[in-house]
Amino acid sequence: MVRTAAEQALYDQKVKLADEYAAVRAGTLDGVSWYEVENDMSHWVDDLRADIGWGWPIASNVNEWKGRGYHLVGHPTNANIGHWVAVHGFKNSGSITHYADSVHGTDFGWGWELNVPAHSDYDSAHFEWLMSNNSNGFVW
Repeated sequence: MVRTAAEQALYDQKVKLADEYAAVRAGTLDGVSWYEVENDMSHWVDDLRADIGWGWPIASNVNEWKGRGYHLVGHPTNANIGHWVAVHGFKNSGSITHYADSVHGTDFGWGWELNVPAHSDYDSAHFEWLMSNNSNGFVW
């Protein structure tokens, strides 16, 4: 896959950061494993394009709030939901985020989970809002 100079520079920066953060972003403390996630949403589209462009999916944590804000495709607007989804693509230079929703195909008895598609496209600005609204951000 051919990358522009800017995309290559962003990739090189992320690889360097990943190498640096490997020691400080994950570890074990008193026998308990931990990791730290990215919660700076100001670079979401750049991170999305770079990571997905290099074949690296992203684990994204979203928070949906009852009666306000945005909700993932098929999710109810009358419930607070904290949820991890797998981001594995984008469209329109990153303005659309493509994700897989693990609620699809389940039968937890909530009633709404049967309406959730396996994969959806979502406006990246709205997706960023879901991740930045008291969520755990994303793991890249």
